[in-house]
Amino acid sequence: MGLVLTACGGGSDSPKSANDNRQPSGVGGNASSAYLVTESSPAGATGLNAHQLHLVNPATGEVFKSIPVGPGGGYELGGAFTPSANGQGGTRENASVLFFIRRYDNGEGHLFQAPLVGTQAGVETRISNVIDACGIWETKIARLDAIASWLRVETAGDDHDCRQGLDNQFVFVRSDFGSAVAPAGSPFGREKVLVWEYNAQGELTWIYGYVPWLGAVYAVDTSTAKLRPVTNGFTLQTVDIFSAHPTDAHKALVRVGRTITTLSWLNGEASLGPAVATLTDAPLGFVGTDARHVYFSQDSKVYRIDPQGVVSLLTDLPQGGDGLDVIAQTPSSLLIVQGAQNLDSTLWVVSKNGDSKPRLIETLVDGSNYFLAGIAGEVVVYGSSTERDSSQGFVTLKRFVANSAVQPPTTLVTGARYFYGINERQINHGESTTSHLFWCEVGGQPNNCRADRLRSYRLSTDTVVNLGPLSPPADPSTWDLLGDVDYVDRSYRAMLEEFGSSASPGSARARWLFQADTPQSLKAIVLP
Repeated sequence: MGLVLTACGGGSDSPKSANDNRQPSGVGGNASSAYLVTESSPAGATGLNAHQLHLVNPATGEVFKSIPVGPGGGYELGGAFTPSANGQGGTRENASVLFFIRRYDNGEGHLFQAPLVGTQAGVETRISNVIDACGIWETKIARLDAIASWLRVETAGDDHDCRQGLDNQFVFVRSDFGSAVAPAGSPFGREKVLVWEYNAQGELTWIYGYVPWLGAVYAVDTSTAKLRPVTNGFTLQTVDIFSAHPTDAHKALVRVGRTITTLSWLNGEASLGPAVATLTDAPLGFVGTDARHVYFSQDSKVYRIDPQGVVSLLTDLPQGGDGLDVIAQTPSSLLIVQGAQNLDSTLWVVSKNGDSKPRLIETLVDGSNYFLAGIAGEVVVYGSSTERDSSQGFVTLKRFVANSAVQPPTTLVTGARYFYGINERQINHGESTTSHLFWCEVGGQPNNCRADRLRSYRLSTDTVVNLGPLSPPADPSTWDLLGDVDYVDRSYRAMLEEFGSSASPGSARARWLFQADTPQSLKAIVLP
């Protein structure tokens, strides 16, 4: 259930001329390698050219094609997915298709798709007859090979104005239904769809969602686009999704009022099982799932639910009253931050088996905030920052091993800025593992980010790589990172977006390619 099926893609290639329509050949001949996608708003451009998408060769940094989309045009990527045996995760491949909205001067918004691989790479095809598309909220492939996809799209409604959202509507669109086919209605509003159900052949067969204020569950038949209401005891009750089921891909734990129960579905039918647990009036701290149990907290107590629905107390942390704010998981442990916002907080390691006392890792004072940087097996990297936005403030990163009671945390870097993580292709229970961390090592100086200060850190090997030149660049300008890092391919090639230079504040923008494990691999992308 709930598979994450969008990703960024990449590959390798030899240089191309402007009229060369070849796609990157990929790593080891992998046919799913793809062009990267970035966007820009050229200075002084108007109309459709006011905003553009660019397909970029991941090996050379050259722009293969620029696609005008107009102001406010959004986009999503989709790629093939291989599910795991238990249906609770799998492996996402490189992106192979681009979905985007093109906004015209008359206010219309049309849906398009363009392949990122093959001889038709960059060739646009209109999707459905929607003329007032405002945004793409969710995209799921209709077949695991990514031949077609279902998109949940927000449209402008009767007033034809995306900015006035009260009458906006939501529809389902299948990417291979053609430009003359009308979309299917969706009652799910801005709520996320609950389940995208695949059969044994890897075909998307049913889409399930719910309307929380009505407690109504609906199922959409993906072969006919027909909507089927499935009430089964929910009517006029408040419904919320509690967690995935730890072992069954056709079940989820849901919250109906204060009661936790099991929702089961198959072939367009859904049913509500008996109550599993009853929550107290205390706020819910966290909810997490692995391949064995569901974990949640209220006050200072941590509970565990087994696949049969039996609830047990895992631990009661000694410092009660402040609540448990954050959770992450290794195979053996739960990582829990306890403490109110902007007050002293503590980081705990709790055994999932309940066979040892909670282990106190560190206490932070003066309102610093903890955040999880990444996990690789039992290796944990966490950060602390006094800034709410950890990517923009100065951070300290530390590393420890969750199932080793004797190893204290070691410091990786202090005073870093612009922190990001690069995720693995593997997804388990909706979460992916972080393979690398990326930061600019500025030493706590606010305007000290340059190409020679960019670092990549691989969690599994505990190694740091200098991505830029070893010495300061000839241009003494410092940088502000205004965008993000896009995750590229299985070789950990990535695209760094939107650096601005202090030499031309507010106007200079650049994109960069790098390979996370390769020193001095930073390469500039020149946009048209």
